Amino acid sequence: MMIVNLLLLALCLALINLTNVELEVIFALLGLNCGIFLFYLLRMIRQTQWDGAPSRRSAIDQANKPS
Repeated sequence: MMIVNLLLLALCLALINLTNVELEVIFALLGLNCGIFLFYLLRMIRQTQWDGAPSRRSAIDQANKPS
């Protein structure tokens, strides 16, 4: 998150006097950073959903196991 804050600060400072190419680079970096953040957020959500729950395969195996 600190990297995002630094990039936003750089963007605000850069908007004062930059060419279009430099602005495109800054927006590309911001987009990349947001994409990476969303990827890790979704991965974290998916792991918390599946880590605690038994898998469907093990539930089927338990039901079919002869006693």
